[in-house]
Amino acid sequence: MGLMEVIFNRPVDILRKLFDGNTLRSQIEEFFNRFGAGEAAAMCLMIAAKLLYAEDSLISNSVSKKVAEAFEDPGLVGMPQIAGTTALSNTRTQAGGFSMGQVVQEAEPLFSGANEGLCLCSSRLLYPIWDYGDSKTGCLQLL
Repeated sequence: MGLMEVIFNRPVDILRKLFDGNTLRSQIEEFFNRFGAGEAAAMCLMIAAKLLYAEDSLISNSVSKKVAEAFEDPGLVGMPQIAGTTALSNTRTQAGGFSMGQVVQEAEPLFSGANEGLCLCSSRLLYPIWDYGDSKTGCLQLL
């Protein structure tokens, strides 16, 4: 019998290795599709800010730059949009006036994966100190 060591690569480690080598854009797009734009964008932020511990090597500046560019790429993380813009066009009458009998829906923003990734990354960083201290002041006691 022998000893076998099993290494489990986290998704963020896989993404780092994708950017470390000469990976095709289609493989990076597949990664973003598999994990979702928001989650992949959060991983990009963690790699770009060098917030990760990499066992085999340090995160190079070139990898950090590539990952930062991917975070800003609308083809990967999507574009923010406004939902409900068609609702405004449905409320007009044929004469060009405005119908008071219909409810106008508010336009709601649909944020990009970059925004969701920023929220995920910041919440993961703040989570350990959020409820620090007593429950009345929370993390404000640290400040």
